[in-house]
Amino acid sequence: ALLDDVRDRIRQATTLQAAIADMLQQASGLRAAGSLINPPGENAAEIYHRVLATDPDNVIATQGLNEVESQLLTTTTQMLSLGEIAGVQALLDRSGAVGLAPEAITEIKTRLDSEVTRLETVRTRLADAQRLMAQGFITEPAEGNAVALLREVERIDPGNEVARELLTRSAQRLAKVANEAYSVGFEEEAKYYLELALTVTPDVPAWRTLRASWDNNAASL
Repeated sequence: ALLDDVRDRIRQATTLQAAIADMLQQASGLRAAGSLINPPGENAAEIYHRVLATDPDNVIATQGLNEVESQLLTTTTQMLSLGEIAGVQALLDRSGAVGLAPEAITEIKTRLDSEVTRLETVRTRLADAQRLMAQGFITEPAEGNAVALLREVERIDPGNEVARELLTRSAQRLAKVANEAYSVGFEEEAKYYLELALTVTPDVPAWRTLRASWDNNAASL
């Protein structure tokens, strides 16, 4: 009877190890296919957890979960760079549902919250800049003007097309004021505003030519 009991335990252990090996292979295939936490019930994370429920010290399953978490963090960064806020929120919800490490979940949430805050800051700064432009505060006062806010937007959101367009419009407004001032004889004021326009957008050859012509006219008097 004792020998039969030992044989039965060996058979059970052999069957269990075979099942674990099958699950590890399945999880590896799901990872390769990108099924890290979806679909529910058939994803790498959940299968690794099933292995660990049976064999808590399984090194392959533990490392597999670590890799899943690492891949999810990379995916989070990629999705946020594309503006997929809702997608990252769904990913965050699923990460909790499949029992990923709290540290990984916290990191995903931190990155999501940071991006939401950044986008809100950009939206607010653009709205404030447009308001200041409407009020005529293009480059003054020093502590609150449209150009300063737009430069801040460019720092936190490089390549923002709205900011670039508003900066161009701001410079054009300054150049227009310069021309108007010059037309009524306010030459120093005209040069001042034209220099401000060139400070905002220095790559306008026509304005540089205009500035040189004003200097020449002044020298010929």
